[in-house]
Parts: sequence; structure tokens; C-alpha cells
Amino acid sequence: MTTDGSRPGAPVSAASDAKRVARKAARSAVALAAQSNHPQGRASDDVPELRLKELLDQVAEGQDLKRADVRRVLEEALNQIGTALGEGRDLSLPGLGKLKVKRATRKGDRRVIEARLRQDALPQGRE
Repeated sequence: MTTDGSRPGAPVSAASDAKRVARKAARSAVALAAQSNHPQGRASDDVPELRLKELLDQVAEGQDLKRADVRRVLEEALNQIGTALGEGRDLSLPGLGKLKVKRATRKGDRRVIEARLRQDALPQGRE
């Protein structure tokens, strides 16, 4: 096996290449999300919101991938996560944590989902 999971000498198809990019981008996105712990344990006004553009740039740079590839994968991952939350499903995403839906209500044409995110404590030295 090679580092990308393919067998040596095996033809590289566009589908296997896309899967490799997807796995790499997903690992990076989850790792970045897990690193964004606020020192006091909660967000404050002095901590800027992480926007999609910034997340895309960080994942692309951190994994040496094209931003367009990261965008496709990350947008699809976020769509799938949004669908799962809309169905009331809990999520277990290593690196991000366990997301448990507590309540979902409708406000006009929008859905409001209240959830709780539980993360493992950071190892010493990463706080």
C-alpha cells in the first residue's frame, strides 16, 4: 500500500483521487475545529467568528490542497451534517466531539436547533 491507500502500480482513477482529497480535507476541517478552544471555555466578543472562507483557506494551506477541492468536499460535509441535525440525529465526529440535539423548533420558515457539544479535554500543553 502507498501513503494514499492505493496499491503500488494500481491505476489512479478520478474517483479514488476525489476520495483521497475528501478524506484529507475532512480530517483537516475536524482538526481545525477541535483546535479552536477558547481559553475560558466559551466564546467572547474578542474572538472573531470562523467564517467558511477562512476555514477553506486554512484547510487548503494545511493539507497542500487546492481551495476548490476543499470547498466541494467541505460544503458537502456541512450539507450532510445539517441534514443529520435537521433529522434530530446526534453526531459523533472525532476531533470535533459528540454533538447531541437537545431541542428543535420552527421559527417562521427557519428551524432552530439547540444542541450540546462535548469534547475530550485537550492534552497538556495544547491549551
